[in-house]
Amino acid sequence: PEITLKRITASALNDIAKHSPELAQAIVDAGAVAYLAPLVAHDDSKLKRQVCSCLAQVAKHSVDLAEVVVEAEIFPRIFSCLHDVDMYVRKNGGTCVR
Repeated sequence: PEITLKRITASALNDIAKHSPELAQAIVDAGAVAYLAPLVAHDDSKLKRQVCSCLAQVAKHSVDLAEVVVEAEIFPRIFSCLHDVDMYVRKNGGTCVR
C-alpha cells in the first residue's frame, strides 16, 4: 500500500490501542503487530513515528502484550530509532523500548 495509507493505519491503531488492554489485545489478535514490526526500519520518519508509538501503546498494558511486541523481533532494529533525525521518532522509539 501507499505510504500515506500505512501512516494513517498505524495512527488509527495507535489511537485504538491506547485506550484499554482489551483493545490492545484485539490489535494483537488481528495480527497487526507482525505487520507493524518490520516498518520500524522504514525510511519514512512520519511512518516510523506512528509505528513506534503504536507498538508502545500495545506493550504498555501488560507483560503479555509487551512480550508479543518483543517476540515480533523489533530488536535490535528499534534501537536505530533512538538515533533518528526526527525528534518524535526518537521519543516514540524510546517509549517503546521502555
